[in-house]
Amino acid sequence: LARLLATTKSHAVAATATGVLVRLAEHFPPKFVRDLVDRSIKQLSGNVRVADLLLDVVLAAAGSKIVAQLLEACVRLRRAHRYADALHVLARIASTPHGDDEVRYQLALTKLLHDATLPAADVGAPGSSTMGFVAALVRGGFPMFDRLRKESAVDAEILLRIATHFATAVGAERRFATELLQHLATRTKGRAGTEARVALRAVGG
Repeated sequence: LARLLATTKSHAVAATATGVLVRLAEHFPPKFVRDLVDRSIKQLSGNVRVADLLLDVVLAAAGSKIVAQLLEACVRLRRAHRYADALHVLARIASTPHGDDEVRYQLALTKLLHDATLPAADVGAPGSSTMGFVAALVRGGFPMFDRLRKESAVDAEILLRIATHFATAVGAERRFATELLQHLATRTKGRAGTEARVALRAVGG
C-alpha cells in the first residue's frame, strides 16, 4: 500500500491507500515507519501531495515518537538550503499535538534563515510571521537567546535584525532584545557591533 501511495497518479487511489494505512498505523513496526519518513522527504521535491499523505501515515503511526527523526530530516533540508521543504514539514508537525517548543524553534530558525536569502529581506518588518514565531517562544520562556547565539548559520546581521525588532517591546521580548544587543556589542566587530552599541544606548542597556 505504501508503494501504491507513492506511485499512483490517482488522487482517489492515494486517498484510499492513505485511509487504510492510517487505520493500520498502530501495528507498523518502527523500521517501517522510519522508511516512510524517508519516502515522504524524498517526495517533497517531486510530489508534495504524496509527501503530505505519507506524513499523515507517519504521524498516525508513531506520533511524538517520530518527531525527532522528522526534525533531523528538516535540519538536513535546511542545511542543504531547501528552506521551503523544511518549512513545509515543520509546519505540518507544528499543526499537530506533537508540535512542541523544539518544533516551533526549528520553524522559527528556518524562517529566519529563509528570510535572510530573499532580495531586500526585512525580517523585522511589522507583522512579520517570522518575528511572531520568535516572540511566541520568548514569551513562553524558551531559551531563545542561548539557542540562537550557538547557531553557526545565524550571523550577526540576522541577530541584529531580531534585536532591533524587539528593542522597543516590553517584558520578556525587550529583555531578549537587550541580551542580543549586549552580545553583539561585546562580541562582534564591524557594522553589526557598532549598531548594537548605538541601539543599547538608545534603550538604556
